[in-house]
Amino acid sequence: MSKSATSESRAGFVALAWHIALAFWVGGALSLQLVSLPGLQFAGLAPMLADDVRLVLTRMQIEATLWCAAFQWLLLMIASPQARRLRDARVLALALVAVVCLIDLFIQGALPMYDFRITGMLLVASGLWLLSRPAPEYRKG
Repeated sequence: MSKSATSESRAGFVALAWHIALAFWVGGALSLQLVSLPGLQFAGLAPMLADDVRLVLTRMQIEATLWCAAFQWLLLMIASPQARRLRDARVLALALVAVVCLIDLFIQGALPMYDFRITGMLLVASGLWLLSRPAPEYRKG
């Protein structure tokens, strides 16, 4: 296998992994906010049970978002040269997502009945902005 074929396959892997991770956490947050949480209100469950299910689902989504954002940050570190890393807006958006997730996990630990909707919409907005950006391209150097 030639060097150009190796770098092309690496570039394809970075772009594919970027899109899969982004679809996983943005799609999950979007479906949680627009389908699952509103559906819990109309499911006919006991109010305390619905609250417990809501808390478990939101915590799982925040954790999945944090892991996917960390993976995407790693992909950006692999794909871009060191001089351009801090100027890339995608790195800053992923840092914002990670900080929001960590703050939300901390608050959920301290205040278990904390409402996730504002944080969830901020994550969805950041994810949709990242969806409008191109996938990182692997550049050697």
